[in-house]
Amino acid sequence: MGGTQISKQQLTAPQFIVPTEILDKEGPIGLDSAEYHHMIQVRRLERGDTVRLVDGIGNLVLARIREIQAKQVLLEKTGPKKVIDDLIPLDVMMSVIKGDRMDFAISRLSEIGVRTILPVITRRSVVRLPGNRLREKRQRWQALSLHSLKQCRGVMATRILEPVKLAEILAKGSGIFSTTSRVLLSENNPGAGLAETMLNKYRPFPVTLAVGPEGGFTPEERSGLIQMGFMPAGLGPRILRSETAAITGASVISEIFRSRQNK
Repeated sequence: MGGTQISKQQLTAPQFIVPTEILDKEGPIGLDSAEYHHMIQVRRLERGDTVRLVDGIGNLVLARIREIQAKQVLLEKTGPKKVIDDLIPLDVMMSVIKGDRMDFAISRLSEIGVRTILPVITRRSVVRLPGNRLREKRQRWQALSLHSLKQCRGVMATRILEPVKLAEILAKGSGIFSTTSRVLLSENNPGAGLAETMLNKYRPFPVTLAVGPEGGFTPEERSGLIQMGFMPAGLGPRILRSETAAITGASVISEIFRSRQNK
């Protein structure tokens, strides 16, 4: 994980999402519309307050409120632009689940800071949408990922990949994955627990985590994933919802990554 260390001031200042060109602009920065409303009407910030401005692709600028106008706030930069990669080298391949539950999973995985999310359509997926609807969903999910940066104060947003059928992935083989470590969350014959799989068997990063739909992957899908190098692992004796499994699994792997970074 590269980039610059984040200071205490950078961590505590309220965060707002802006286009990259605003961060590169010389002189005062003017914000209006949604971010103006959030900054002045919701957060009730005042002249002289410090804010964080990020673009979701790793750029961060600290700025101070210089002037508050009727429909615009003017900011002045208080330091140079910093480039920070704060994502975890973890890619989550997750079965598409119903509506709000998928939105919830995308938002929480983005808060955790996974690198990418690949939505997949499996044999047991309840959601069956045409290609154009899936593309619309992807745009919504990417917007949710970007918006999550306000809550978690991340600098880089999780990238949401184009949804694809799991059958197509299995047909192409393991060459489509750039990761050497691959873990399959499995409720049937799960093998070792996820933490044990990551720690005792020392799975190196980056990692791909596969999460199935309600009812799990079919035996054929599970077998195909194992043949592609995915190691089955469990999350305890209870059967979890897909979104719970994805968030819990990502949290476990995130903590293992952080602990290795601190050694």
